[in-house]
Amino acid sequence: MAVRIHVTATKADEKSTRGVFTDLLGKTFDNVIIESTPPWNFFTTSVWSVDSSKLIEGLQRLESMGLQATTEDGSRWYLISLSEPCLFRNLRSSMMGKSSSLETAVTR
Repeated sequence: MAVRIHVTATKADEKSTRGVFTDLLGKTFDNVIIESTPPWNFFTTSVWSVDSSKLIEGLQRLESMGLQATTEDGSRWYLISLSEPCLFRNLRSSMMGKSSSLETAVTR
């Protein structure tokens, strides 16, 4: 069976990252390990328990450089790059239905 995960990365500090995503995803996010490779902080979550739209919303709230990669549709990786400031609407819906193996959307 294929691994189905979201990988979320941000340049926001770990404390802000934990606060925003705990607010969005609930206390269960307290158990998620946030890895750090300065200047990036990143974590993984299961596609079965976390909707990618919540992760994108969290990156928007952090208002910092962010990346969201996911295998949510089961057959392709999607990569969304968020730059500062995050001024965009529902990228997730615009990504659905694309046919290439790696989709990239860059916003400013």
